[in-house]
Amino acid sequence: YLRRWWTDPRLAFNATAEGGCFDAVELPGSAANGIWRPDLYIDNLHEAELVGASLVHIWPNGTVWYSEKLVASVKVPFSFSALPFDRHTIPVRVASYSQPSSNLRFVARGGDVGATESGVGLKLLSAANNQWNFRRMQTGEEGLWSPGRVETRDGWDYLTLELLVERQPKYYIDQVVYPAICFCCMSYSQFFVDPAFAPARATLAFIPMLIMRTMLTGVYADFPRSSSYMWLSDFLKCVNFLVLASAAQFAVVQFFRMVEKQREAHLEGLKKVKGAVEKIQKKSSREGKTLFEYIGNFMAHTPAGSRSSTIK
Repeated sequence: YLRRWWTDPRLAFNATAEGGCFDAVELPGSAANGIWRPDLYIDNLHEAELVGASLVHIWPNGTVWYSEKLVASVKVPFSFSALPFDRHTIPVRVASYSQPSSNLRFVARGGDVGATESGVGLKLLSAANNQWNFRRMQTGEEGLWSPGRVETRDGWDYLTLELLVERQPKYYIDQVVYPAICFCCMSYSQFFVDPAFAPARATLAFIPMLIMRTMLTGVYADFPRSSSYMWLSDFLKCVNFLVLASAAQFAVVQFFRMVEKQREAHLEGLKKVKGAVEKIQKKSSREGKTLFEYIGNFMAHTPAGSRSSTIK
């Protein structure tokens, strides 16, 4: 609710103790169009909408209380660099459109004129919120409240109502941080799987990498597009790099296993050649010939198609 108090001597009347008929006048907002009201505006307003009816209360000394329900959104520069441990100050700057400080002075309710910070500027009936915590709020009988801050710029009063909010990080810790650590550990569990089981190792190496990429995209989808750094995105990038390193290790291991298999096949071929050479050497020794003489006679008298079977 946007509630304003001001004093207009032209609206003063006699109370019952002074011979009057009543001690206060209550009017609906629609019936109060004939009285003077401060032409207030919100300096950092984005959009606003009046919801429901309004009410005016006038006391004998000319004090006016005007209340209306307002749904408004204001422009606030947010910084998500510490997400999900970020804090934000939400200011609502109220000023008069036509009355300078020489004609109209602003002050929070119960505050002192000319004081920098005083009175009750912003009041919350309840602090129950599952996403934000409210900081620097004072506790009173009617709920939480914070003082208003008045500053004069170029002869105009600006009343700033501030709300300091701190994000509750539990959601992002439970849904992003912990799962990211678990998937990173899962990707490194493939180190304990036999390298011969390549499909199992590939699953443990590459699926966490795809999941991490999806999580990083999901984090950016919840916030405006920006090139600023965020703690949460940097954390996911680091975890993604570790998962990528695990996948790279899997690729390197598989490459060297392939090279090792080729070398084993080459070694088996050399062993077979060695066995054949040893047999030929034994036969040449029994016949009293040198190895080269035996091979020469063998090549000269054996048809080409039967040399392999003869050597075996």
